[in-house]
Amino acid sequence: MAFVLAPILVLAGLATVGIDITNVGISIVTLLLLVLLQHSQNQDTLGIHAKLDELVTHTDGPRDELAHVEELSQREIKEVRD
Repeated sequence: MAFVLAPILVLAGLATVGIDITNVGISIVTLLLLVLLQHSQNQDTLGIHAKLDELVTHTDGPRDELAHVEELSQREIKEVRD
């Protein structure tokens, strides 16, 4: 709903001020598409992490500390790798 309502309200407001809405409209659509793509990518990443966590925690051999390694700082990840 927000993807439909937000651009309409912004474009209507800009049209009343007298600003050229063509470039602004293209920018808004581009921004909304980027947000949508980022959301899809985040969903995919969460799914992959859930699968990897399952493999790491239920397999003999790997260390359980690696299940949530993405939450560590870069320095801590390097220490775990070493």
